[in-house]
Amino acid sequence: MQRSWMLLTIGMIGTSAGFVLFILGLLHFMPVWIGSLLMFVSIFATLYFWNERKRFKGFHLKQ
Repeated sequence: MQRSWMLLTIGMIGTSAGFVLFILGLLHFMPVWIGSLLMFVSIFATLYFWNERKRFKGFHLKQ
C-alpha cells in the first residue's frame, strides 16, 4: 500500500514538472519538445505502475 502511494506521488510531481516545462516551452523560454516529452513519459510511467499491480495473474491449480 505504501509503495503505490509513493509511486503515485512521484508520478504527480513528474507530471506537474512536465506541465510547467511545457508551459515554459509555449512561452518560448525553452524547447517545447522537452516539456512534452517529460510530461508524456511521466504520465505513461504513472499509469503503467498504477495499473501493473491490478493485473490478473491467472488461476492457481493445486496438483
